[in-house]
Order: sequence, then C-alpha cells, then structure tokens
Amino acid sequence: MTSVDGCVTVDTMRVKVFDSAIVNIFIPKSFTPNADGVNDILYPYLAGMKSLTYLKIVNKFGKIMFETKNSTDGWNGISYGEKQPMDVYMWIAEGIDNNGNIIRKDGNVLLIR
Repeated sequence: MTSVDGCVTVDTMRVKVFDSAIVNIFIPKSFTPNADGVNDILYPYLAGMKSLTYLKIVNKFGKIMFETKNSTDGWNGISYGEKQPMDVYMWIAEGIDNNGNIIRKDGNVLLIR
C-alpha cells in the first residue's frame, strides 16, 4: 500500500479456509525436522473441531514417540532426548467436533532426515 505522500506499507495476512461442513483431523503425510524453518514440526490441523483430546505418534515397534493434548504442540522428531531416524510413524488422534461428537483418526507420517 502506498500513501499519497509516497510512504509504502507492506503487510501479510494468513487466511485459513475450510468448508464449514468438513469435520476432520488432518496430519501431513511427511515432515522434515532439519532446522531449516520449513516443515520442521508436525502439527495436527483441526477442521470443524472444538478440541483435540490427544495425538500420539508411535514407532514401528509400538513405542510412543510423542503425545499431546494440545493442538498447538507439535512433534519436532525428537523423542527421549534423541533425534528419531527417518522412518514411517503411525499417528492416532481423537478430538471433539463442534457438535460434541468424538472423532477418531489414524494414519502414517514419514519423518524425512
């Protein structure tokens, strides 16, 4: 934006758009916790949801690598003080939708190093 006096102002705005009929817990298919500032943390994205009951990330041996009850907490690929290896991890999530229904989802995520 430029004023009549020639002053320039630059701003950005992030807009999240979801169909109001969508009710889901979205987890990306992969993430890259390599400290480059892009996709370093795996977050759950809630659509049509009131709250997250839990998100658990489990390795192929069934060991819980990450667990949270807060949708703003994400996994940085570190568990038990160690960077976890590149691998496929299973996620399990549960939340409460805007109508009070329990929604459970699960899937896989690839940790890329």
